[in-house]
Amino acid sequence: MFENGNKNDTQSGNGGNISVSGPEAGPKLSRRKLLASLGVAGAAAVTAEMLGMGGSVFGETGGVTDDVYGNRLRKRLPGLLNTSLVISVTIAELRQMTVPETDDVYYVSDPGKEGCFYYDSADSASPDNTGTVLVSAGGARFKRIVAGNEVNVSWFGAAGNGTADDAPAIQAALDAIPPGGGTLIIPPTASFYAMESRGITMENRNHIAIVSSGATLKFKNGTPDIQNRDMKHSNMLLKNCRHIRLEGLVLHGNLSGRQARSGAESFHSCLSIIKCEDVQIRHCTLTEGMTDGIYVGGIYSGPASTGTVAVSKQILIDFCILTFCRRNNISIVAADGVTVSNCRISDAGKIQGTAPRAGVDVEPNKGWYGSCQNIVLRNNTIENNEGTYGVTFGGSGNKNVLVDGNRIIGNKTGLNFNNNADAEDNTNVLVTNNTFSQNITGMRMVRKNVDAIRGNLFCDNASVGLTMFTLIDGVSITNNKFIRNASYGISGGYPAATSENNILSVIISDNVFQDNVSESTASSGTSVRLYMRDETSVAIFNNNTQFNSPDALYKMKGVLIDKNCNARASGNTSWNLYDNNKPHDRFAGAGNYAVGATVPTP
Repeated sequence: MFENGNKNDTQSGNGGNISVSGPEAGPKLSRRKLLASLGVAGAAAVTAEMLGMGGSVFGETGGVTDDVYGNRLRKRLPGLLNTSLVISVTIAELRQMTVPETDDVYYVSDPGKEGCFYYDSADSASPDNTGTVLVSAGGARFKRIVAGNEVNVSWFGAAGNGTADDAPAIQAALDAIPPGGGTLIIPPTASFYAMESRGITMENRNHIAIVSSGATLKFKNGTPDIQNRDMKHSNMLLKNCRHIRLEGLVLHGNLSGRQARSGAESFHSCLSIIKCEDVQIRHCTLTEGMTDGIYVGGIYSGPASTGTVAVSKQILIDFCILTFCRRNNISIVAADGVTVSNCRISDAGKIQGTAPRAGVDVEPNKGWYGSCQNIVLRNNTIENNEGTYGVTFGGSGNKNVLVDGNRIIGNKTGLNFNNNADAEDNTNVLVTNNTFSQNITGMRMVRKNVDAIRGNLFCDNASVGLTMFTLIDGVSITNNKFIRNASYGISGGYPAATSENNILSVIISDNVFQDNVSESTASSGTSVRLYMRDETSVAIFNNNTQFNSPDALYKMKGVLIDKNCNARASGNTSWNLYDNNKPHDRFAGAGNYAVGATVPTP
């Protein structure tokens, strides 16, 4: 123990308690309770001062001299500490202790594992977990003094040097968080926390935060793709957990440094979420997942026709980067309440890709209608994904979907809605305020799977802004802009002899159509082209604006339909079209104005 050679500042014979002498002295406080009340940083700071450690808690160590201890510390905490407060030890020395003092505090000085421990004489059973509980050769249990149930992976030996397999140490640190919850801290390193034998699993846990300021958890080169469905070779698996927060992490599947097995999927993603509730993933990067970046699913019981699925609920993915995953960057399969917001989602399927290679795939399993609902995609950038779709909603049908404010660019088809042929249609689906640009097709919908398409910009797509197929009925397309799409602003139905799957009804109003034509469609590009089912079909085209730029080399035509039906056009304005006399051929109506027309327009 350390002594300062001066007994005048403290009361002796206090049984190891700290007291303050003089007229303002308060009640006695045990040394251990004092340090615990200070928390990790405070306790370590006091200890560092006592041991002469300069200005940094985990900085340089210095010799313990009477000058350092007796003067510098005494000036800051006069009369507070007695002469036997702290013992400096290594972990090896602590484990060799046979008769520890009950009330002494032991400062462990091993680099990366620094901290204060106390001897718990009442505990004879806790295992040595190498980080927060250390057991001596004589069976003594030493407990780390922590603040707010915060646990640091470095205490358990996680090196973050890109070489050692850190997964067991990180798992041990996570498991050391008390049942009531706490925070796992993963400090950033110059390299990464290597994973080789396994991923990190959190099952049946609640109220846990895993936080960092950029630490990378990455599978090592050559780690095999273990092909099974338990998902425990994901970088991180959350199963049956509640109130979980991940922040500031980089989860790296290292697809470019590993070989994915062909055939059935391994279902190991950067982050797999199974039947969890209230999970927040913020400011994380998820890249090169062996299957997906993030997989959100549930636990199934029984067959699809009569069984049940326990879905994940209230999942938030916010301000994250998701890139280069093998199958999809995000897969949502069984969930009630998922919000993906402010994320950059790009380049899915570009490394060893396997279908569907989408940025976001919302696809409840076949036969499980309604197992995906309350899905929101808002203010994301979704670009350059390798598959047929940048974002796709399919499978067995979705309920309550909002796609709002996203930039969907550089994909084959930006946004797709197309359920299984024998599935029910989606219900309550809104597509609002998005930008669809530089895709081949901006958006595609099949059947009545979208209720309203409103306030979007469809521009510079290589073929069609919006395409619709198979019994479109009642969709409302309002207040959008369709500009410089190479073939059509809107295309609906099939130019086939049979029309059973063509459009039943559509409402197109208050939109702007400009320059939807290119060299390849110089004589056929139109603002809108519709193939109707039969003479009872309904097409409403009201209050729209159609025009070509004054210097347009090629000019688009106005709205066209393939057969006479209940087609009404009212309140529209058009100018500089391919044929100003036919801005909406086959439509009846009133109040339309076509600049440059030589014959009256309906």
